[in-house]
Amino acid sequence: MNAVPKSLSDQYFAAIGTSDKMKLKLALAAAHDIRKFEIELYWKRANYFWLLQAAIFTALGFMWRGQNVTADLVPLGLTGLGLLTAIASWFAAEGSKFWQENWERHIDILENNQGVFLHKTAWVGRDGIRWSVSGTNGWLNIFFSVFWAGLFISQFIVSAKWADLSLASTPSSVIDWNAVKACAIAILTGIGFVALWSRGSRLEGERIWPRLITLRKTDLRIVRRSVDP
Repeated sequence: MNAVPKSLSDQYFAAIGTSDKMKLKLALAAAHDIRKFEIELYWKRANYFWLLQAAIFTALGFMWRGQNVTADLVPLGLTGLGLLTAIASWFAAEGSKFWQENWERHIDILENNQGVFLHKTAWVGRDGIRWSVSGTNGWLNIFFSVFWAGLFISQFIVSAKWADLSLASTPSSVIDWNAVKACAIAILTGIGFVALWSRGSRLEGERIWPRLITLRKTDLRIVRRSVDP
């Protein structure tokens, strides 16, 4: 791991409010425990969302197999729910990764202070450094989100006879309520996406809307959590 700049290290000890060796030793042990807890939560959340997606896909499979023409909009609703579940899994994984890396940085600085570099030391085998577990799972969440988006769009197209709709307004024209309902489901799915995306962290006081994909990394900084009165 890269060394922490001295300026950040000084800010860190000022932020946690102590430089006492004994207290920092206890803090190092606590950081290890919390990191382990965050990793456990990461995989519990991942399993929860995978089970939800599996259940939705199973329901879709039964409906498509039965070819229930009286429930054309139900598969559209299910694919919308599957899309939102995949996006929620992606966002939750990113949030879990953020807190895991937070405690790893705590450990890095505290190990420097204690002169013990267990967390920084790694044995690299003959096969070299391997893939990132959380990174692989993160991209898998993105791929599933794209997969569900494709299913949702295709189901939206076939849920109503869009090719038969006419833009000409005639006295004999009849509202296609199936198309109206399909549009309503699409709008609700879009609102659901915005609601999930807007659940940014209030770590720095005001709620922040995270970037979906970070092409340019930001500089490291230390923030003390804002506590509401």
